[in-house]
Amino acid sequence: MVAWGMVPTLDDPYNVTVEGLHQRLMALWARLFGDHPDRETLIRQSLITPACGLGLLTSRKAGRIYRLTSGLSRRLREQERVEFAPLL
Repeated sequence: MVAWGMVPTLDDPYNVTVEGLHQRLMALWARLFGDHPDRETLIRQSLITPACGLGLLTSRKAGRIYRLTSGLSRRLREQERVEFAPLL
């Protein structure tokens, strides 16, 4: 499993969108994986997380960051149409 800390915790979470995060992640994955034959496996074994430092934020900001994290994960599942590995 690879945990991608894609949702920033230092920036204002109200200036971040799921679509913007998705675009950044797609660009990153394109650079990292390219046309790698196991790209789907690599994506399936990914976990979307907030970046570090969430415990220092207000509950309102933390809630927003968790909603962004959930939204990005949902967006990826819709786009990639792959089953992500279950959390144990």
